[in-house]
Amino acid sequence: INVTDDKYEAAPTDIDLTLPNGSLYGTKGGKNGDQIIEASIKENSKGAIVGSVGVVDSDKNDSHSFTLYSGKAMSFGYRKFEIIDNQLKLKSGFSADYELQSSYSLQVTAKDSGGLSRSEEFVVKVINDVKDDLVIDDVVNLQQGLYAAQKGNDVYILSPLLVKADRKSVV
Repeated sequence: INVTDDKYEAAPTDIDLTLPNGSLYGTKGGKNGDQIIEASIKENSKGAIVGSVGVVDSDKNDSHSFTLYSGKAMSFGYRKFEIIDNQLKLKSGFSADYELQSSYSLQVTAKDSGGLSRSEEFVVKVINDVKDDLVIDDVVNLQQGLYAAQKGNDVYILSPLLVKADRKSVV
């Protein structure tokens, strides 16, 4: 189906996301060519680049602008992302935390100069940094073998099985 406006311009027909390794999001790849290519960013990487956003439009010389929305209701994780110079990335100063959110559902809308648009959803997975030990400021032994740990302004209640012998880090 082609959508046209009063100038007979066609709407964008596809939005592509090319990942940093050159793979195209949503296509098949991997060793056997049977895995769906997914977008991902490493945990704790401020300003991480997800990939390059491109548009397929039969109007060859058309220009496009991009906007981001959440692909899921009531999800505001998209506010951590931006598209600058066709690069989908985390905003400066933001990083992803796997323990808080393991993936982001982002809706990218491409709008052409005639006002016609197309939207597509991309899921960006967060790669867990397994070496992401919680180093804590102080541990207090509470009653019945529970510990309270503080890191900055955050307080955690921990099982004694999670507290290392140094009482300054968590397993």
